Amino acid sequence: MSIIFNGHYRMKHRTWITEALRLHFEEHLPR
Repeated sequence: MSIIFNGHYRMKHRTWITEALRLHFEEHLPR
């Protein structure tokens, strides 16, 4: 695995985690 690919994968993975957490917290926030 190349360093560039590894860095790109980690960036996408972190973005996915951020989106998942944001959606999770939005579900529990009162409107």
